[in-house]
Amino acid sequence: MKKTISMLLILVFLLHALPLTPAFCAEDEAEHYEERDLYYTDAYFRDSSLEYNPHLATASMILTKLSAPWGDPAKDPDWYQKQPEKAEKYYADIGFKDFATNEDYRVKTRFDTIGVAAAKKEMTFYGTDYTVIGVTPRSGGYALEWANNVYLGDGSKSDQMHEGWYNAAKKLIDFLKNYVAEKNVTGPVKLWMCGFSRGGAVTNIAAALLDNYMQNDPHCLGENVTVKREDLFAYTFEAPQGANVNSKNVRPPKDELYNNIWNIVNPNDLVPKVAMGQYGFTRFGIDRFITTEFYDPSNYLENRRTFLALYYGSNTSEFIADDFTMYGMPKEKIAQFVAQNVVSWVDDDVPSMNIKKIITRDVTKVNYDANIVVMTLIDELVANIGSRKDFCDKYQNGAKEAMLLIMGSESILADSAGYIVGAATALSLGLSFYAVTKSTKAVEMVLSTLSYAIPETNFKTAFKLLAPLFNVATGVYWEKPDEVISLAMQYEEVFQNHDTEVTIAHLQAQDSYYINAYNKTHSTSISLVPLRMNADLAQLSFDGLNDLGLRVNGEKRVDVEGFVWKNSVVHRCDPGFAVGFYSYATVEKMRLFFPVGIKVNVSMKDYSKKCFHYVYFYADYRHFSPVDKGKFVVQKSKMSDYVRFLSSDRYWRDVSFVSA
Repeated sequence: MKKTISMLLILVFLLHALPLTPAFCAEDEAEHYEERDLYYTDAYFRDSSLEYNPHLATASMILTKLSAPWGDPAKDPDWYQKQPEKAEKYYADIGFKDFATNEDYRVKTRFDTIGVAAAKKEMTFYGTDYTVIGVTPRSGGYALEWANNVYLGDGSKSDQMHEGWYNAAKKLIDFLKNYVAEKNVTGPVKLWMCGFSRGGAVTNIAAALLDNYMQNDPHCLGENVTVKREDLFAYTFEAPQGANVNSKNVRPPKDELYNNIWNIVNPNDLVPKVAMGQYGFTRFGIDRFITTEFYDPSNYLENRRTFLALYYGSNTSEFIADDFTMYGMPKEKIAQFVAQNVVSWVDDDVPSMNIKKIITRDVTKVNYDANIVVMTLIDELVANIGSRKDFCDKYQNGAKEAMLLIMGSESILADSAGYIVGAATALSLGLSFYAVTKSTKAVEMVLSTLSYAIPETNFKTAFKLLAPLFNVATGVYWEKPDEVISLAMQYEEVFQNHDTEVTIAHLQAQDSYYINAYNKTHSTSISLVPLRMNADLAQLSFDGLNDLGLRVNGEKRVDVEGFVWKNSVVHRCDPGFAVGFYSYATVEKMRLFFPVGIKVNVSMKDYSKKCFHYVYFYADYRHFSPVDKGKFVVQKSKMSDYVRFLSSDRYWRDVSFVSA
């Protein structure tokens, strides 16, 4: 379990409202491949890559799933050599030949490896002969490459981009050039690039670099071939953020140059939120977002019905990603809990289930989902870490070396899901215990009881390397305990949003081929689910305030009643809005969340436990807009005042915010 806890810690640490209806519809009938449940036709590459193609998106996502290694490397001596087999068969099924991989795809992973595969097919469109080259990086089974994921770098060697993924993208491009030369490719070329998760981040950067190269040299892949921007088809799925708005040698990440790069993102997935946007990280190209209940409450049930009909052949009991609930662990109970159990911990008899006795549902936070929780924690994380330079100087090397130790076992590749079990309880125990006692020895004992995957000596070394990050985590926990606990308690639910089968079903739900096929064989029909144009999240924060009302077009949507000596009560919080407050002896805070693009009026009232305090509120949201040419935008409004009397009754009424 040590592996899982460390993975969770690092992920957590590193850790726009109009729908888009797919417009593309291939004129040619796609062939259906039963084994893959895949629809494919060469017509996907006939026209410009600047138009989103939902059919090609689904086909690309299925390929990325098959690019990940299968089986058990501990039991199969030829496992590493056989990693690309399923991707090779996929390409062969749809008529692509001359399959090839780089060496990294067939050896045990290292810190700086990146497996890449390619195949090609000759096609003719509008009287011109093309060579279509498919290229995808391995999108799973990373093992030691996990250490590369946490290697942000200070930007000096990667034009401010994520250094680990930037270096991998350069290796992908070098492999592609070698492939063109070795296979004697000549004439016009079309590129089909796709990747999931880490593979998606690498694909995103590689495609963007190629877009920039093509601007100056259409022969950038070889003197005998030409490739144009509209002939580069790039699709990424749940890709982390590796681009950076501060890059100097490429066009800004949201420049229209990259309108041939399509990124499909689930707002409730943790992985696409790192590296941190506060450091300027984003993705190149156009993001399209899977719909969630928060962003589309009126259509959510119908949309989920379509998704569930396609997911795992309607085995809906396996889908738990939407089951997110806020929990809390009252601070006053933590010390008592630790005192009651410290003796048994010393005896290595950890009562792991006892933690549930002091965890209760948090009714002070309404309509929170994984997206809000993770964004809140990342904000708090960055506040505790500091700048990107601070991360590189203080934490990066330890995280890298710890991951090399933690992910060194082949069993991680064979059964990574097995290491999820127990992570929530251990994280809650560890952070709670450490927050009270500040004893790293005590936390080590707690976590070590859950270990079985790597040698104890490796874990102890890894723990020492991660100690600085653990201190940061404690700071995050102390400020946002309920969010940490809720994420830890529902680790499996949150990370199911990063499951390839879940993503495939979401892609099929916006693909008419799969909708039509389902409706032909079922008595109850389903309908297309649109992707969203954006998932920007507006936030209003109020310090020293605990009573408010929010109206949209004159209609009350949020109503919270504040009190002086007890917690506020949420009387109303409509879907599409979320509200949460903290009311402790020293803190009185309120937070509102809602999608951008709407105008709200807020009435605020202060009830205070303190005789003297500073009252203020601010509104902010962060997004990347093509209009802003990729600049990182932070918009804030503030109002503040000193309150010098007990049980104040001070109002600010009809304060308007336009979150657009």
